[in-house]
Amino acid sequence: MYYVYETLNGPKKFYTEMEKVAYAVVMASRKLKHYFQAHKIIIPSSFPLDNIFKNLEAIGQIRKWATEINDFVIEFVERNAIKS
Repeated sequence: MYYVYETLNGPKKFYTEMEKVAYAVVMASRKLKHYFQAHKIIIPSSFPLDNIFKNLEAIGQIRKWATEINDFVIEFVERNAIKS
């Protein structure tokens, strides 16, 4: 198991929840690059990350992040609630 940690400080503290989740994907891809290159990564999320990263009209930081993770095979799936 690999532990990835980064404190959000400065302007990163003011990211929206969706931007924070997207940033977490990008940080994981940077720190665990060898896993992302070797395997298909499945990321469950309640946010539409697939739409965000594949949006051709994205601007700013999101566009940079999308270009950065574009080389990896990542599948975003909808996160389902745990049923008891």
